Amino acid sequence: MAQVPQPLDDRRHTFGGRRFSLFSLHNNTYCIPVDEAEEERCDELHKIIRQVCGNRIVLVPPSQFPPPGVDEPLVLDCGFGNGAWIDDLLGVREYEDCKQVVGVDIYLGSRDDDEDDDDDEEENDGLQEFEKKRWNLNAPFRTDASTSRLRREQFDLINSRFLAEGINTNRWRPYIRELKELLKPGGWLQMVELELVFQSDNGRLAPSPSEPLFVWSEWYRHTMQQCDKNPRIGRLLGQHLQSEGFDSVSVGPRRLEIGRWNSGPGLLDTDIRATMSILHTDAGRRWNVVDDDRTMKPNPALYGDRSIQMNGDSNGF
Repeated sequence: MAQVPQPLDDRRHTFGGRRFSLFSLHNNTYCIPVDEAEEERCDELHKIIRQVCGNRIVLVPPSQFPPPGVDEPLVLDCGFGNGAWIDDLLGVREYEDCKQVVGVDIYLGSRDDDEDDDDDEEENDGLQEFEKKRWNLNAPFRTDASTSRLRREQFDLINSRFLAEGINTNRWRPYIRELKELLKPGGWLQMVELELVFQSDNGRLAPSPSEPLFVWSEWYRHTMQQCDKNPRIGRLLGQHLQSEGFDSVSVGPRRLEIGRWNSGPGLLDTDIRATMSILHTDAGRRWNVVDDDRTMKPNPALYGDRSIQMNGDSNGF
């Protein structure tokens, strides 16, 4: 098996008027800009997702996190980006005992357009302090020989979100399996991914070559597949969590609206909603480990059933 490349620094390259991680461009891994405009987009998207999820930061059952009896829960954020989720987590009194948070990403540097790139990791103004780890999530964690490597049964909660453009298609199942190994018995994994599709309630936003939104979504889908990425991975996350043995799996697809149109010549009917994307929010718990032979024993189901299908009108798990 070929060795998966790892980023060594935060050098950037300007392409199309935007700043990108040089590593991401060279290795076809999360080719999303790392500049001020992208930071603003991340902040706005994070606020939207939090609102859609009922103003919740942690999407597992409230009684389960922080875990009962754990004074200082350990948290891992995979693909932390500009640190918006971690900033919210550590800024809420409910989670003030989360003293150790680790954020993993391929780019750890500044997103300031006017700042020179160097190898020093800059602190983002206004963000809570947390440990940053540079790692390409397409590589198995077990191949990390550094002193900062992630260890088995280390974390009480793992947050993974918006990685569809970064993780290769065949990497998702092993990735979820490895996240399970990083969780303590009874720990939780929550995953959030966007599925970028355009729909309308009355069907007038038809999949047609004359419809710009449809053309854009087809370009996006085709480019993702060319880059060995799965643009529809969100709808598979719940299935993967169950296949990897997670307990109390909750699946929550939600629609994100992009606006309403007034009726008039050539316009859609009043109050016709359009969906820019489907937000897939999924959570699962690692089973408790009992006895020395490490056999698995499931925790009691929280809601009667171990799998819950959420509809688009739900506010949380």
